[in-house]
Amino acid sequence: KGVRLELIDPFFDEVSSMTGLLVCDVRIRGSTQDPLYEGFVSVHNARFLFVPLNIQYTLNGRFVPSGRRVGFENVTIKNVETDRTDGSINLAGTFALQGISLKEFDLLAVGQLLVMKESTRSPDQTLYGNLAVATSPSGLRWHGSLDRSHLTGEVFVRNASLTFPPTRASFIIPNRAISISFVNDTLTAESSGPQPAALFASVVSPRGIDLNNSRTPSARTNGDNNSNNGTTQSTSFLDNIVYDLSIETQGITQVRFVFNPLTNEELFADLKGRLAFTKINDQTRLTGEVEVTNRSYYNFIQKFEATGKLLFIGDPINPELDVLARYEGVYRPDTTALLRANQSETPKDQRVVVILEITGSRSEPKVKIGLEREQDGRLVRVTDGDSESDAIAFLISGTFRDELSQQQRSTLLGGNILMGLTSSVLSGPLSDFLRREFGVIRSVDVLFYGGGFEQTPDIRVTGEVGDAVIRFGGRVFSDRLGPNVNIQLPMSSVLNSDRWRNLILELERRDELVETFDERRKSNSARLVYRINF
Repeated sequence: KGVRLELIDPFFDEVSSMTGLLVCDVRIRGSTQDPLYEGFVSVHNARFLFVPLNIQYTLNGRFVPSGRRVGFENVTIKNVETDRTDGSINLAGTFALQGISLKEFDLLAVGQLLVMKESTRSPDQTLYGNLAVATSPSGLRWHGSLDRSHLTGEVFVRNASLTFPPTRASFIIPNRAISISFVNDTLTAESSGPQPAALFASVVSPRGIDLNNSRTPSARTNGDNNSNNGTTQSTSFLDNIVYDLSIETQGITQVRFVFNPLTNEELFADLKGRLAFTKINDQTRLTGEVEVTNRSYYNFIQKFEATGKLLFIGDPINPELDVLARYEGVYRPDTTALLRANQSETPKDQRVVVILEITGSRSEPKVKIGLEREQDGRLVRVTDGDSESDAIAFLISGTFRDELSQQQRSTLLGGNILMGLTSSVLSGPLSDFLRREFGVIRSVDVLFYGGGFEQTPDIRVTGEVGDAVIRFGGRVFSDRLGPNVNIQLPMSSVLNSDRWRNLILELERRDELVETFDERRKSNSARLVYRINF
């Protein structure tokens, strides 16, 4: 009567922090190899953390054995009230025992439950957010054995707000950690004292020196060279489940595909549709098509209204994209310049629409940029000239490419467009735009080292003037540092002789911050470099 559930917590790997009470009145008769059970087991106010989902649940119910099978009576699993007040699943069915071991089971679950929670996100998750699902009235059936079981039925998404983080990092974080690998040498376990390699690892380990034991946990001194030095991952019965589920959106289902967190470039999609989810061993497939409704948007410099569809062809986190995004703005001509040109008629404001056709996959998106301009009260697609550059110029400056002043071009180069070049979706069109506007530019890279973007981006622009290669960059948005400049000029151009083509004059100005000592270092240098090609 009233046994505390903390006592059985250590016997279940999938749950932890278990509390509650257990009441048991069971009679066992027969042989130890083939026992028969009768009576009941009741669980009252059990609360536990389900480790695979990192979410807390409560459990109440009664388990009634009869012979070799145990039935469920009024068994419910609920979300804790702070997570979701209406999250509750009713479990029915039976399981069979062989001796004191579980032989097979056949369970039915009906209800709804919160199964993903953003605040419990783990660092290695490829998808995170909040997700509440419900079963159909016929429920989800889970049957089989611990070695292999099947989960089938219909799942309805009641509420979802999910985020897909970037698949490719658009920034670089320096890693100053020392990587330590223990290599077993010829010393044996019988050697007196700690082995040199283990002692060295304990000294340089980030954990510091263990004064009680000079060996680190990773050092093996038992002489077993055939043993696996890595940690062995234990398998759970959850890994042996075969899934065959139909998934349908019934409530608010919203996902965010983040392409670049630095510039807030993302696709926010409100979804509607039906998918099929299957999983056998390590093979997971999600197939089907969902609609991107008109409540969706795409962020890139401006906010675009987005519609279209997502096509899942297998990989659950890498759907095919078919999205059309539109941004409508107003073009206001420079009336001052027109008056100077002696134009009698003042032009009117004009509606302009920038169109992004986003295709490809989430990990390898492709984009095509289009432009529509108002003519005679209606929007007409621009097909002549460089409409792609005009569209980018309008997004950033509100005007078109051929109307940019020299000051506006300089502002573009030093401001928003460089930030946008970290984009994983539109970096190609933006780079082409820069090459056309600034003919000497060949490449632009933006490296990010953490902190606020306005403080720490490292921008590197490479250009060519004649035979000279010019590199300009550094943390140009920092008040403490000036730009770095590097010029490489082949001496064959100076001496007008091809004999000196491998001799290069390099002039460099550097202004950098040594972060370890918070010290600023400036230098000016000139070098002669001989290039050897082989």
